[in-house]
Amino acid sequence: MGYRNALPFEEAELRVWLESEYNVVVEQLTVQSGYMGTVVFVDTSTERYVLKCVPNAEGLRERLLAQTVLLDHLKVEGVPVATCVIARNQNLIFVVDDNLLFMSTFLVGDGFVPQFRPQITAAGRTLGRLHRVALNWQNMGDTIPSLGWSGWVSQLKFEWGILASSCVEGRALVNCLEGALEQWVVPRETERSIVIHNDFRAQNLVFKDHVVSGVFDFDAVCLAPRIFDVAYSLIFFQAVVADHPFDESEMCDFYRAYQQEFPIELDAQSDLSAWLGLALLRGLTLWGRIAYVDCVNLKP
Repeated sequence: MGYRNALPFEEAELRVWLESEYNVVVEQLTVQSGYMGTVVFVDTSTERYVLKCVPNAEGLRERLLAQTVLLDHLKVEGVPVATCVIARNQNLIFVVDDNLLFMSTFLVGDGFVPQFRPQITAAGRTLGRLHRVALNWQNMGDTIPSLGWSGWVSQLKFEWGILASSCVEGRALVNCLEGALEQWVVPRETERSIVIHNDFRAQNLVFKDHVVSGVFDFDAVCLAPRIFDVAYSLIFFQAVVADHPFDESEMCDFYRAYQQEFPIELDAQSDLSAWLGLALLRGLTLWGRIAYVDCVNLKP
């Protein structure tokens, strides 16, 4: 079973709505449904935009509004991100039925080429630049979660409860994940939490020549030690776009490039193995939820 189309409009209705709210003359709409919601590429005669539709949830609109301010800040500081398009009535986010809709600029570039070292190092540098710029950004308030080691573990255990009750396969996976968690020593968390991307993977980047020309999908931003963001990227950067993760030398290239941009202190580096383990558990938990709870995007 594929992902559900979350749009509250039929295509003809959506065209009328876009022209009314954003004052654009639509030439073509391309719909892509995903795990978190539905994306529509909106083409006019001169521009391309990206309309996102996500299920509404408590506090989500406020979180997305704070996210738009963060993206404006990152763009001003030289991080290549998309910015939200202001509607005719100055609105940024619309509530339609049980969904939130918002439109952003389109980031031009090419997809990641697995094993292409210049792009790997460019990605590492870009994540370092993003963290350096976000280091003192405090304007998200309490709209995003704050997750240290204990926070991540609590979130995982909550997901494991849902996963374990879904089916026999889900229970078996949870048993393995719980056993793995017991093997890691809790890190000291010597670095303070900052705003992190929380899903910095090749699927969420585009490139022009050997440079990252766009970073998108900030929907999962949170406050956490930045070493977690690095660890998650090292393990899952090639997820979906390749059939294998980074090899050891590719991990080293990414990490070395990150360190050149925004070095992690030695005390924190000593805990990298624990954060890599936690990042692995988080990714496997997400996969388990998609496969056994939501039962979407399954491959034979």
